[in-house]
Amino acid sequence: MPRQADLTTGPGSRRRQPLGWITRSAFVSDLRTVLAERNFRRLFSVRLISQTGDGIVTAAIGTYVFFNATTFTSPAAAAGALTVLYLPYSLIGPFAGVFIDRWSRRQILVVSALLRSVFVAGTAALMASGNRSVPLYVAYLLVLGVNRFFLASLSAALPHVVAEDKLVMANSVSPTAGGIMALIGGVVAAGLNAATGDTERGAAITMLIAGGCYVAAGLVAATMRRDLLGPEREPGTPPGRLLSELAAVVSELAAT
Repeated sequence: MPRQADLTTGPGSRRRQPLGWITRSAFVSDLRTVLAERNFRRLFSVRLISQTGDGIVTAAIGTYVFFNATTFTSPAAAAGALTVLYLPYSLIGPFAGVFIDRWSRRQILVVSALLRSVFVAGTAALMASGNRSVPLYVAYLLVLGVNRFFLASLSAALPHVVAEDKLVMANSVSPTAGGIMALIGGVVAAGLNAATGDTERGAAITMLIAGGCYVAAGLVAATMRRDLLGPEREPGTPPGRLLSELAAVVSELAAT
């Protein structure tokens, strides 16, 4: 019986590539396509710089609080603290859209980045003093709460910096690349903590570096026109009443 030809090898045939290789190739191809847009490159830079800072902050606070054996001796206590710290994503998230559809998104990016740097500096001061109580949690809650507005504004701004036929690509590669940078930021934070001897002072220095990332992200965002990222309204059409829109969100949450 003649041997069946191997369609995956041999001259003139295409080798079957692993799925992971194909996925990486598609990601790189999509990224090159959307990076051709100048305004997307600036918005993308804002995301990468900011999410590097996010990774540094998360790793720094995690090392300082959640992996401290004298502070959290039980997994349940650590899980409870994590739940409290991530409440802004549940409580603020539904209301963020009301505000990012009223205010200049470019201004939200600039102001929220600078606000986060201030809150991170306050968190660093508390860490340097050895604080592991309510004030530290409040400071970190402020960082996370402002970050929720920042990330929502980044997503809402995308349609204003890429063509409609490239929007799916942009929505795909932006969060992925941001997540990669957050991971890199976490590795950087771990290295900084180790280099400083895992001390309170070292943790504070690590947090200040994250604050520098946020300042840099705000400065890059400031290079864009104030009206570039929306929101867009018909001339002479004022935004809806704020209290009415907030009440509508509350009603929707109550109905779910």
